[in-house]
Amino acid sequence: MAGYESKTSVYITPRGDCLVDSEGHLVEDATIASRVTVRLRARRGEYYLDKNFGSRLHTIRTLQDAEREFLPMCEEALQPMLDAGEIVRLELGAFEAKQGPGAFLAELLIYVTEEEVLRIAGLPLGTWRTT
Repeated sequence: MAGYESKTSVYITPRGDCLVDSEGHLVEDATIASRVTVRLRARRGEYYLDKNFGSRLHTIRTLQDAEREFLPMCEEALQPMLDAGEIVRLELGAFEAKQGPGAFLAELLIYVTEEEVLRIAGLPLGTWRTT
C-alpha cells in the first residue's frame, strides 16, 4: 500500500529502551515511569485517538529554547497525569549539549509523591526522527 506507514505503541524504560521478555516479545508496562516516558517521547498530535497525547519536545532546536520551553512542554504532555493526581509536580533536571545540530539531552524530575521522585534522564530534544 503506497504511502502507508505503520506505527506501533511500545513500552519503554526511563532510559528509552524497549521492554522485552526472555523470548523478545514486547512487555506491557503500566508503571508511572513507563507511562511518563511514552507521553514525553510520543509526538503530540500523531495518535489518531487523542490528538493531545504526547509532547512537542521534538520541536526544540536550540539550547536557549530548551532552557525556556522544556518544563512547560513536559507539563503540557503530562497534564492528564497531574490532573489525575498520579504525579504531583515536575522539576527541571539538567541539560547536556552534544556535538551536532539539535543534540541536546534533558533530565526531568517527576514527583509521584512529595518524597518519591522518578528521574527521567536522557530525553532527546529535537532529534527523534530525521525524516
